[in-house]
Amino acid sequence: MKHSMQKGFTLIELMIVVAIIGILAAVALPAYSDYTARSQATVAMAEITPGKVQAEEQIAS
Repeated sequence: MKHSMQKGFTLIELMIVVAIIGILAAVALPAYSDYTARSQATVAMAEITPGKVQAEEQIAS
């Protein structure tokens, strides 16, 4: 008696994988948005610092 085994994924397996990917994306997206906002704030502070130092030097003298 030969059993012909079909290779592939069932619809349920594919739906589970899609659900897992969706959950991971839902968790990762807010973290990524927070990361980009912090990165932009860091860049802005780095650009402002030389002007701040110069202003402090002018006030001190």
